[in-house]
Amino acid sequence: YQPYEILLGDISEIWRYVRGILPQDYKPHHLPDETNLKNLVDKAKRSITDLENSILKLNQ
Repeated sequence: YQPYEILLGDISEIWRYVRGILPQDYKPHHLPDETNLKNLVDKAKRSITDLENSILKLNQ
């Protein structure tokens, strides 16, 4: 892949969407069960794929 720029605001928006990454969402006493963790990772993967596809469309 060719390198491309991603705005910090876009990255922040993605992480807010998947939750648990930003300091205000961090809950050290709360560990998600395996199913919830899998769902969280799946959502993150879909968001990243959608973002990549959007970037590819912009570059065409």
